[in-house]
Amino acid sequence: MLNYGEELAYWYLRLNGFFIISNFVLHTENKTMRGDADLLAIRLPGTVEYIGRREVSFDDEGLFEYIDKNKIVGVIAEVKAGFKNSSDKLNIFTDKNKLKKALHRLGMYEEGDEEDTRYKKERNGYQVLKVLFKNINSDIDIENDEYLVIPLHYAEKFIKDRLKENDVEKLGSWVFFPSNLFQLLIWQIKFDSNSI
Repeated sequence: MLNYGEELAYWYLRLNGFFIISNFVLHTENKTMRGDADLLAIRLPGTVEYIGRREVSFDDEGLFEYIDKNKIVGVIAEVKAGFKNSSDKLNIFTDKNKLKKALHRLGMYEEGDEEDTRYKKERNGYQVLKVLFKNINSDIDIENDEYLVIPLHYAEKFIKDRLKENDVEKLGSWVFFPSNLFQLLIWQIKFDSNSI
C-alpha cells in the first residue's frame, strides 16, 4: 500500500507517461528483505495520450528539462513524505547493492553503474534518473548532482492542473481510478473544495 506521498509521486509520473512498479522489493544476497524501491518507472519514446479523439500533451515541462522525450527513460524514485523529524536516509541511492538491483530490474544496468553517484546516466537508447520526491516547498532542482528533487507540493499542483484541463473527460471517470487520494483530488476539483 502506498502512503500519500508515494501516491502523489505515482500519479505525477503516471500523468507524465510513465508505467510504474511500486514498492519493488530488493532482496539481499542472503535472501532476506532489506528494503524496496518506492517506485520504479519507465517511459517509452513517442508517448502520446488521447482523451476522447484528441491528442493531448500535458507533460510537465519542469520535468522534461531534465529528460529526453525521444529516449527510453527509467526512473528510480525514493519518496520522503515525512515532516521535519522524519528519516533522511536515501537507502536506494546510497546502498550500492540496492541501486544495482533496481537498475537490473529496469534493464538498464552496466557493470560499475552502482558506483556512479550522478543523478542521470545516459546511454545510446535510454536515460535513467534517480529522483527524490520530498516534502518541501520549492521547484524541481538537482541536489549535489546526485538526484533530481521533485517537491510533493509541486507534484500535487501538476496533478490538479492536469485534472482541471481535462475536467469533463477525467472527472467523469473518477470512480475508475484505483486510488482514494486521486479520487479525493478529483472530488475537490469537481466541487471546488479543499475540505470534506
